[in-house]
Amino acid sequence: MSGSSARFQLKEINDGGRHLSEKEKESVRGMLLGKIARAHMGDGIIPDRKIYAPMVRNNTRLLEGCLGIQGPSKGTWTEEMFDVFFGKHFVGGCYLWVEPPVGHIPDPIFWAPYSPARRDWLYIYASNLGMRPCGMMRVDGRLAVYANLDCDFTFVFGDDGIIKNFDKAFGGREKICEEFNKFLDSNEVDLGEGNIYAFMKLYLPEIEGCT
Repeated sequence: MSGSSARFQLKEINDGGRHLSEKEKESVRGMLLGKIARAHMGDGIIPDRKIYAPMVRNNTRLLEGCLGIQGPSKGTWTEEMFDVFFGKHFVGGCYLWVEPPVGHIPDPIFWAPYSPARRDWLYIYASNLGMRPCGMMRVDGRLAVYANLDCDFTFVFGDDGIIKNFDKAFGGREKICEEFNKFLDSNEVDLGEGNIYAFMKLYLPEIEGCT
């Protein structure tokens, strides 16, 4: 078995992580729904087709790739940079959540300190459910990441001060936006109406992500 395939197997992690009580789940879900909402993709064939995305006025950046795993194929940041930043800024640990296969309300499932292994765990857990959208949020709600696994990009959003630190760590806002826009351009393929990459080009200015 290769090292890569061994990495992406669901396994126990002895990091003090724990499942959430129903009361905690409701509290975390409330914080999440104060920051993300389902946005129409402009699909003429399936008019009610939506995607979760940060709400307008949430300070948002986007990165190619899912949750930082293996870094981008076109950009210049690395998985190690991702882990250093979130290891430092997910103070007090983070809540992990997925969008369940049935229904569209985020399901907070776990609390754990951030680590590459725990990030991989979430990716594998969500993949096993059918490539479900998933994310991590700091316990105070001031920083979050969210990925649609089958779209290969990740939202990063949070308080202005933390996002400024994110910009500094990843080469500056202009560079982050330039690299992500190149990623969108490279994926401008004919997927019919509801093309997620075309949708993102329209949605980015609304959330003040990139223009």
